Amino acid sequence: MRIFRQATIKRKMMLISMATTGVALLISGVVLIFNEMVSYRRSLVNSLTVQARITGSNSTAALSFNNPRVAHEMLGALSAAPNIVQATIHTREGEVFARYLRTGERVKPISPPPKNGYSIAANSIVVVEPIILDQEPIGTILIESDLRELHGRLGWYTAIMVIVFSGSLWVAFLLLSRMQRAVTSPILDLVQVMGTVSREGDYSVRASAWNDDELGSLAQGFNEMLVQIQSRDNELELHRRHLEQTVASRTAELADANEQLQRELVERQRAEEQLQRYSGELRDINDELKSFAYMVSHDLRAPLINIKGFASELDLALKDAFPLLEQSLTTLSGKEREQVRFALQQDAPEALGFISSSVNRMDALINAVLQLSYIGRREIRLETVCVTTIVNSILQSLRHQLEQRSVTVTVGELPEIIIDKMALEQIIGNLLDNAVKYLAPERPGRIEVNAYEEADGTTLRISDNGRGIAPGDMGKVFELFRRGNCPDTVGEGMGLAYVKTLVRRFGGRIECESIPGVGTTFSVFIPIQSYSGKEYQ
Repeated sequence: MRIFRQATIKRKMMLISMATTGVALLISGVVLIFNEMVSYRRSLVNSLTVQARITGSNSTAALSFNNPRVAHEMLGALSAAPNIVQATIHTREGEVFARYLRTGERVKPISPPPKNGYSIAANSIVVVEPIILDQEPIGTILIESDLRELHGRLGWYTAIMVIVFSGSLWVAFLLLSRMQRAVTSPILDLVQVMGTVSREGDYSVRASAWNDDELGSLAQGFNEMLVQIQSRDNELELHRRHLEQTVASRTAELADANEQLQRELVERQRAEEQLQRYSGELRDINDELKSFAYMVSHDLRAPLINIKGFASELDLALKDAFPLLEQSLTTLSGKEREQVRFALQQDAPEALGFISSSVNRMDALINAVLQLSYIGRREIRLETVCVTTIVNSILQSLRHQLEQRSVTVTVGELPEIIIDKMALEQIIGNLLDNAVKYLAPERPGRIEVNAYEEADGTTLRISDNGRGIAPGDMGKVFELFRRGNCPDTVGEGMGLAYVKTLVRRFGGRIECESIPGVGTTFSVFIPIQSYSGKEYQ
């Protein structure tokens, strides 16, 4: 097959045509020989059947009177047919009654067909016919014939087929060797032109169109392609010259741009250095602010404690002094006594109560600032945390409020993430606590907790059907000391500020979506943390 692929088109056409002609002649010869063999066998079977029936009919008397000699004479008439090897007449019981053997043949067993009819072997045909007398079988006759005449005919036909096959192939070869030029010559001419174009790059040469057939159309199309290539080659040459000029111009422009870029890079490097310096200064200032907030909050607590203590002392002193003052009020008029009693029993205790409540409020705010400062300074310890366990633990601590408000909580499939466990508890705890606080009292509460894993982190979503947040307050929900406009809730307004601070420490983000009267959804994205088993700050 490889030799055929590498042969020239002339040889390929000759081989294909000769192979096609040879296969067609061979099939035709084989079919003719096979037909002759089948026809001869059919004719021979018919002839043997007729001879068997005639001989059997003539042998009925010999079988009836048990006269083998007459039957043998009847079988001897078969010697006129040289192809009959042997014949036997059998009684009804299957015993040999009479036999005929061709001259020079020896007795050999015959393999008759299982029933009346015939069987064909490689070198012989056996015919079996019953001998009938008064419509009753009285015996059978077997005649065996050889196939030498058939083999001789087949040999003769085969020799004729070989002669015809060889002569036909020779004639076909002579015709094809001349007729193939009409196909190969235009192709070879086209190949020669193509080689000239390929070697010399000369697109001015043209192929000859020999005929007005497909090969002529191919040559004409090839010539048109050469015309187009030559035209485009000329255009490319013009474009090449123009491109060289453009490249030279652009090279000069790029050189100027490179110089400008180098200057910008130097300026950018300076700006980055300055930015790093500012960043370091900002980090130092942030640390100082954290320390300042901690110190201020800590130092403010001492005066508050003193104010609260002295206010309590004043309250006790008024209670102790009132009986003594009651005795000295007898010298005053009735109206003056009432004014003094009102001041001592109502105005003074009420003022001291305001002082005490304000001190408690200030103490709570100071604690909130201290807590925020602690969150910003606490070391983070990364570990693998099961979010489901954290959520279930927080919901267990809120079970009383959830049952009191008939809240339905739905927790989806939550993953395990790498994070600081205490920080995650504070994030989820504050969000769930807010969701419970701001549920609408006029309808059953519903809270949903879900998580969605992304390529670079995990998003936690906590949704409720509470009161919602007004559009004007959406930008303030994460500010310090900001609380919803709900007088029936308690708190300092620091929960979401804590959450935002913690989320930022992990490089994440928190977003809020809310519709007043419908509900609120907080989405917390926590990126994948680089966990090395070490603490980081």
